[in-house]
Amino acid sequence: MRFIDLHEDLQIYHLYPELIGYEKDFAQTDFYQYQANRQADIPGYKKVNTKIVVATIFPYIQDENGRLIAVDLDDLTRMVVWYEQFVEDYPEFVILQDKGTLSQIIDTDQIGLVIHVEGLGPITSAEQIDWLAQLGVKSVGLSWNLSNPLCSTCETKKDQGLTQAGKEIIESIIAN
Repeated sequence: MRFIDLHEDLQIYHLYPELIGYEKDFAQTDFYQYQANRQADIPGYKKVNTKIVVATIFPYIQDENGRLIAVDLDDLTRMVVWYEQFVEDYPEFVILQDKGTLSQIIDTDQIGLVIHVEGLGPITSAEQIDWLAQLGVKSVGLSWNLSNPLCSTCETKKDQGLTQAGKEIIESIIAN
């Protein structure tokens, strides 16, 4: 049996471990090394025969008051491109670009990464969604727990649903 991990904060371990309650030294331990309290590592993935991981990008940072704010588009781009270096450092992983990439790894020891952006706070236009797709992003969530220019969330006191920009983004995603 093969497994799919539907949500993994691989990047946060390396860039912002404090956001998920880890000490920097612990979180940045080599991914080849098993860590009992870490959510993921290569030995754990191999043990349960994981074939695909939805690798998230959390496009928020903490401001000086500890509040989460959306990164800008340049930072989001750097976060997407970060995965290219990750797969160079850990060749057990391959970024899944299409069905062909999946077919190539299905009967190997490699693990496919589906790049996912968890909340589109930095996004303001359909063109920016197209840009993310060109960079290799295959999955997005309109929001996380924070409202953004696209929509309200479960944390919103006054639910306004999708904004006009949110509707345009969805139409762009559907068209592609």
